[in-house]
Amino acid sequence: MPVELVGKTLPGALPVHLVARDGLDAAGLAPAAIAWARANGFSGEAGRTLVVPGENGALGGALFGIGDGEGALALGALSKALPEGDWHFALAPAEAELAAIALLLGGYVFTRYGKKPGRALRFGLPADVDAGRVRRIVDGVFLTRDLVNTPTSDMGPEDLEQAVRTLAARHKAEVSVIKGDDLLDRNFPMIHAVGRASTSAPRLIDMRWGQQDAP
Repeated sequence: MPVELVGKTLPGALPVHLVARDGLDAAGLAPAAIAWARANGFSGEAGRTLVVPGENGALGGALFGIGDGEGALALGALSKALPEGDWHFALAPAEAELAAIALLLGGYVFTRYGKKPGRALRFGLPADVDAGRVRRIVDGVFLTRDLVNTPTSDMGPEDLEQAVRTLAARHKAEVSVIKGDDLLDRNFPMIHAVGRASTSAPRLIDMRWGQQDAP
């Protein structure tokens, strides 16, 4: 499900403990949580999530296996494994920014033709993570995924140009387009050859952002 990152740990947020392979005893867990993990055959194997009960049978947290040292991107699996609610890492991952990116990427949902999910996980960010930078990176990936996942009936050359112009307007970038027979005049015969039979003229789209003299 989608993930929302928040700038601090929310009151009542549940902890996610990262557990190395055969590392239950070294993970700083309560004895009851260790017993629960062993009863469920959890030993920190990579990619596995185990929800742990708290007092009176209520949800108490979760364990996530990192195996022999899985990279932070593996934490994206949490977005599909955890129940909705507020969460935080019991201890910040070694690559905290990458972990935050992974959480958001794991929650990607293509919603163009369906309803947007109404539920979400909220995750408290480690203190040293730049939320704005994380969001910009993830927004770029999500845009690319949306473009790739859209069928060509709705993402032909004209549609792609419009998507580029929308992005350019948002970031004050410049867009130039060479299309149709102008491609031949400008020495782009292969682009013309590939798309000339389409009802939407082939085109070369060039987007430029930033200072012209920037390195």
